[in-house]
Amino acid sequence: MSSLSGLTVSSSTSSSTQSVSLALGGSSALTCSSSTLTATSSNPSVLPVSSISFSGSYPQCTATLALAASIPAGSTKLTFRAQLGPLNVSQSFTLTVSLHPCSSGVTSFSYTGSNQSFTLPSICSGFPYVLGKFWGAGGGGGYNADSSVYTGGGGGYVLAQVRLSTSTAYTVIVGGAGSGGVANVTSSGAFGGGAPSGAGAPIQAGGGGGGRSGLDLGAAEWVSAGGGGGYNADSSV
Repeated sequence: MSSLSGLTVSSSTSSSTQSVSLALGGSSALTCSSSTLTATSSNPSVLPVSSISFSGSYPQCTATLALAASIPAGSTKLTFRAQLGPLNVSQSFTLTVSLHPCSSGVTSFSYTGSNQSFTLPSICSGFPYVLGKFWGAGGGGGYNADSSVYTGGGGGYVLAQVRLSTSTAYTVIVGGAGSGGVANVTSSGAFGGGAPSGAGAPIQAGGGGGGRSGLDLGAAEWVSAGGGGGYNADSSV
């Protein structure tokens, strides 16, 4: 006589799949196939039913959940049902998906006038690629005794994807703005390699260059967004 006395669910997770153990109780007529076992998912965006497959042999069956690479964070209630003729029994559990702490996030650096440091944590070894946005600093404006306004050149912009090694300290440079021209004064260079202005004259003076922004490893420049040129007293650079 056919019988169906129970369904016990337990689970274990790996990097790309989750295996669910289904222990069937009852008749040996039960099989580990879709003719006996079915599943529903309350949130198909996390795990659609099409991503669930069954294998094994009575009384120990396995449901394999294929997790998509682009799976969103969230949870879904999975219900497994075993059916034999008019008899059926079901068990549910909740599958919760959390995003890896290194799969997203933004670290911003502002101007400080000195080198800064960035280290990719060891937990991010599976996410070694970092998308960086770098803006070079603008050049300084010029001075003229007729009170006209003369602006320096804008800094460069670089969008770069770089592969970083974990637990390695990289140097982050945020360039300083070029100094504005001042009568009878030669300005100092801006942080990040900005050039100083030329010697100011009583009636006109050029601006200093803006500093580069970038990412370095030791003495090697990995990424550089150049600074803008300062205004030249004779022509805009």
